[in-house]
This record gives sequence, C-alpha cells and structure tokens, in this order.
Amino acid sequence: MEEIKVTYITTDDGLTRVEWRPKEEFMGRSNRMYTAESTKDLLRGTNLSLVSVIPVPDDSIVCDLCNAKIEEYPVPVVWDSYALCKKCLNSISKKEVHSGPIEV
Repeated sequence: MEEIKVTYITTDDGLTRVEWRPKEEFMGRSNRMYTAESTKDLLRGTNLSLVSVIPVPDDSIVCDLCNAKIEEYPVPVVWDSYALCKKCLNSISKKEVHSGPIEV
C-alpha cells in the first residue's frame, strides 16, 4: 500500500489536515440501508434493522461536497473522511498548501 502524504491548508476552521490517499483505499466499500422503529431511533442510531448492503464500484469515487467524480490520484481527504475534488479543495482553502509537520 502506498504511503499517505499529509499536508495542511488554512480554512475557515484554521489549519486543516489533508491526507492524500491512494485509489486502493477506496476499494471494497459499500452503502448500508437501515430501517428504524421511529425517527427518534433513526437519529439516535438505535433499534435499527439492516435492509440492504449495496457494493460501491471501486472506480466510483465522488467528492463529498459536490458529488463530482474524482479521477485524479491520490485523493485529498479532509476532516477525517471527506474526499474532495480539486475544485472543492481549492474552494475551502484560504491560503497556500503547507507540507510537513506544523506546530499548533
């Protein structure tokens, strides 16, 4: 597995970590659909019943902000799990990209 490169950008939230993840990290994913006894249970994540598991094609990586297909690798991931296209990464970035460790 390819090593994950880490950089930092300045956003409205301050200094934000960007992990540049290889395409292979997005393989083997699936969406899970659940039902719940009530809206309250759904919001709390309690009393859920799994209805279906739908595999996600390995080459289907979309931006979590605008749903554009991501076809350039490695994929920038911010806020722990948000894969972004370059346009959205640039739109949240207020300054240049910083590489290497940053004192906070």
